Amino acid sequence: MNIVPNLTPNNQIREDLLVEQKKQSTARSPVLKLRILALAFLIFPLWSARVEACSISGSIYGANGPSSFYVGLIDPNRNQWLSDARATYQYSFFGIPRGSFLVRVFSFSHGRSPVRTSPPERWVSCRSNESISNVDFILY
Repeated sequence: MNIVPNLTPNNQIREDLLVEQKKQSTARSPVLKLRILALAFLIFPLWSARVEACSISGSIYGANGPSSFYVGLIDPNRNQWLSDARATYQYSFFGIPRGSFLVRVFSFSHGRSPVRTSPPERWVSCRSNESISNVDFILY
């Protein structure tokens, strides 16, 4: 047998007031404020990296006939980005975070071994919202 409390309008008003007071006290809760602050600290670096995104582009010269190349971009934390340079021997990276990167050319046919180029690798430093072009390589 279910017993349902008989709510009179006065009881309902009191219950509504209690619910409203609980909402207000929760909003002022130090724990909730800390959670919101922690969330802001987690989201802000992601948002600022997006806002301060960089782009790096360049070309590969000296290819004789159809070859398959890709360019690798590696940051000091060993994060990697790859760009296919097969069709036009040009590559582009967009939306990467600011920082310093090692840029190298690799061959699809030789797996992860770098291709002999001049220069063998390039270090590129990217500041906020910077577009760096002409990071070029010449094949041997």
